[in-house]
Amino acid sequence: MTRTRLVAAAFLAATALTSTEAFALPQEGDRVYTADQNSNTVTVIDPVKNETLGQIKLGATRGRTC
Repeated sequence: MTRTRLVAAAFLAATALTSTEAFALPQEGDRVYTADQNSNTVTVIDPVKNETLGQIKLGATRGRTC
């Protein structure tokens, strides 16, 4: 193995060992809340069933400034 390949392999190994990426699968009872500033609402989603559970209205919609 050349020195360049050895350094590249060492770099890749170190990156894989120190990666801070993580993920979790949704569990029963989890909820996702998404805000929409145009309609001034928050939508509640069940990530397990991938369906909308409801929408929370936060007040009057914003007026356009453009």
